[in-house]
Amino acid sequence: MAELEEAEAEIKQAQSSPTGTLRLNFSIALGKKYIAPKLPDFAAQYPDLKLEVFFSDRLTDLIESGIDATVRVGIGSDSSLIQQPLATFSLITCAAPNYLKLAGIPKTPNELGNYLCINFIYPQTGKEFTWKFNQNGEEVALPISSYLQFDYAEAILEAGVNNGGIIQAPQYIVAEAIASGKLKLILTDYQSQLSTLIAVLYPQKQYLSAKVRVFVEFMTELMTDLKSAGVVN
Repeated sequence: MAELEEAEAEIKQAQSSPTGTLRLNFSIALGKKYIAPKLPDFAAQYPDLKLEVFFSDRLTDLIESGIDATVRVGIGSDSSLIQQPLATFSLITCAAPNYLKLAGIPKTPNELGNYLCINFIYPQTGKEFTWKFNQNGEEVALPISSYLQFDYAEAILEAGVNNGGIIQAPQYIVAEAIASGKLKLILTDYQSQLSTLIAVLYPQKQYLSAKVRVFVEFMTELMTDLKSAGVVN
């Protein structure tokens, strides 16, 4: 009887307007730069919905943490979660025009050892990110000797814009700076052809709640706008 009552409650909730608290978790850079600024518009559409938002680049157990949905990049496999693909992004190698004017432009990835490089360091492991390139049709992972490392992608962007050296970062991090001329693309002939997935994930349930359903719709519309702007693919 308890299971039947729970199922009936879930059906009613799925068919009704979203109410209650929607607990969300976002990867830091994507969430703060592109999702969080749009959440007031989302909330205005559903006045009976309260949002609680958390940012983390660490893998989160949604069920244990009571999170209703999360937007992640580079998705792993978890059979307890439903995964809704939203977009993909590429890795972009670039630097500030003034830095390149002084240091010159590398012609191949193997020349990067002669330049100042800024890199990402994984907060979970402390390991440095391995840059990705495509050489002669083959995907190559290239360890980089970097003099400056951050565990926050926005800090890498700022250092690159301020003539700190060469960076390789997700497309959504550097797209605006490239469009404005603050950063310049380099090594485009060697750009990795691999794409990384962006998706919204939520726990498996027999019926999708109204609050999660409208959030998935919101994220789908937002990613459509970001695709038009060249921020993601």
